Parts: sequence; C-alpha cells; structure tokens
Amino acid sequence: MLIFYVNEKTSKGKSLLKFAMKLNAPSSSVRIQKNRKPLTDEDMALPGYTPTKKELEEWLDLPDKGKGSPAETVRKRLIRNLRKEFPSKK
Repeated sequence: MLIFYVNEKTSKGKSLLKFAMKLNAPSSSVRIQKNRKPLTDEDMALPGYTPTKKELEEWLDLPDKGKGSPAETVRKRLIRNLRKEFPSKK
C-alpha cells in the first residue's frame, strides 16, 4: 500500500483529486480519505467518542498548552494545603 498526501487547497491538488476520482479502479485499490483536524483535550474528555489508535497517538504527541507543574511540585503543594486544613493534634 502506498499513501500520499495531497493539499486539496491548491490548484494542482484539486486537479489530482479530480483525476483520481475519475479512475475506474475498484474501491479496494483507490481510497480517498479526508484527514480530520487533530483531536483536542476537550474532544478526548467527551464521553461517547472512541478514538482510533492513530488519533490517540497524534493526540499524545501534541505539545502541552500553557504552563504545567512538575509532579513533585504539585505533591508538595497538596501536602502543604492538607496540613493547613487538617493540622496534627499534638
């Protein structure tokens, strides 16, 4: 199987797609599939949608947005807040 990507927004890409659609090849030989936009965090959080393995891998490879905190910093912050909320009885 050979996969190639075509930019359908350009004139050459449009003409190539027109040509491919006019071919009298069996459907198992030529398959045109439009790529979806990459999944967002919100898409992944919504119930009812099961991503394919390819979509999941693409989503996992996306760079993180905004600033995050290292796990150790979050752990220390949580412990400090819990100690303030529930002081030990000595």
